Amino acid sequence: MKEKIQPNQNLEQEILAAAEDLFLERGYARTSAVEIAKRVGCNQALVHYYFRTKENLFNTIFVQKNLLFLQTMESFEEQDLPFEEMISRFIKMQFNFFITHDKRLAYFILDELVRNPVRLDSQLSAMKRLFKSSKGLEMRLQKEIAEGRVRKMTFFDLAVTIITLNSALFVSRPIIIKLLDISEEEYTALIKLRCQENIEIILRSLRP
Repeated sequence: MKEKIQPNQNLEQEILAAAEDLFLERGYARTSAVEIAKRVGCNQALVHYYFRTKENLFNTIFVQKNLLFLQTMESFEEQDLPFEEMISRFIKMQFNFFITHDKRLAYFILDELVRNPVRLDSQLSAMKRLFKSSKGLEMRLQKEIAEGRVRKMTFFDLAVTIITLNSALFVSRPIIIKLLDISEEEYTALIKLRCQENIEIILRSLRP
């Protein structure tokens, strides 16, 4: 008689952690269930037992990571600060998210959204919610424009500039490390300096 597998929450989390590391490093297509099982030190059948398919396992991780990013952005609350200081904090918050959670995360999210249109479609509602939740920033932006302190633009324009500048440093991480022949620690120090540079670039771009 075939032995029945008993659910093990610790093992399930170990599989998730191992899969996350491999997916972040190699992407979906270049990661196999066999490699995930090997990383955990368990039988491949256990990976399928908990998650059925590699696609299910990937989706679990991808949705968690993408929503975590969007929720972090949504959590930004308008404060009683000068407009430029508020934007500076918004930039730092998004930048620090990638450093805190995983420097490979920006590339992971972007790569899979581009490669898989179905995944993009599934995340559109959450992305639209992000922009709807930013109405406070939009109102502050339009007030600054009306009073002549900021050139005419939309919050979408501003958000795209911030996300593009910040994420580019993380998406290009392997290239920067090899091109400059630096360690991971040196790379982290470098991009922290670039965060302030991004803030100055964006604030200059706001001015009329």
